[in-house]
Amino acid sequence: MTERELANAALAALATSDIERVRELVAGDVVLFGTDQGERWDDRGSLIEALEQMRALGLTAAWADDVREGNGWFAGTAIYRLADGSRLPTRVSLVVQDGRIVHGHFSVAQDVG
Repeated sequence: MTERELANAALAALATSDIERVRELVAGDVVLFGTDQGERWDDRGSLIEALEQMRALGLTAAWADDVREGNGWFAGTAIYRLADGSRLPTRVSLVVQDGRIVHGHFSVAQDVG
């Protein structure tokens, strides 16, 4: 799996709370920051516990056209779709090491006017 394929698969697995896929794609000592207060996970186990609760939200996500990548990292906007069909643009950065996601940061995209 290429790093780009890993970034695509990890984004989808995290959004849909695909626990088995997250176990495959995310490092055990991952550090991941979510969009809401208190959303910081310092290992895969605590992340999976949170994802189990988030599954009911019915989220999906796909990268928009602004993804940039470098040696072991990806950053761009992901378009999250909620169960009601509404969209939530979210800035996402992912760091890949040894074929797994080791760090991620998610923030709701806000247009500054």
